[in-house]
Amino acid sequence: MENEIMYYVLYLVLGLLVGGIGTSWYLGKQIRDLKDRMLDKQTIAKLLKDELQKKPKAHKPTRRSTHSKKRKYAGNGKKKSTKGIKIARG
Repeated sequence: MENEIMYYVLYLVLGLLVGGIGTSWYLGKQIRDLKDRMLDKQTIAKLLKDELQKKPKAHKPTRRSTHSKKRKYAGNGKKKSTKGIKIARG
């Protein structure tokens, strides 16, 4: 009877030991995979950020001025006469 109890305790300890080793191996593998995925995402994000910083930024559209850049006629709409102007002919 005492031998049977000792075997049960021994089997329990061996089962916990094997289960603990298997669990730690499995979870270690899962953690490594997760770290690799995170590293890949961080690397991709870093590369994208670097690439975006290299490109020149587009300027924001500014408000249009009320004045046009075209030359405006400053006269009153009448043509100037050319009667008094001497033209050199050669």
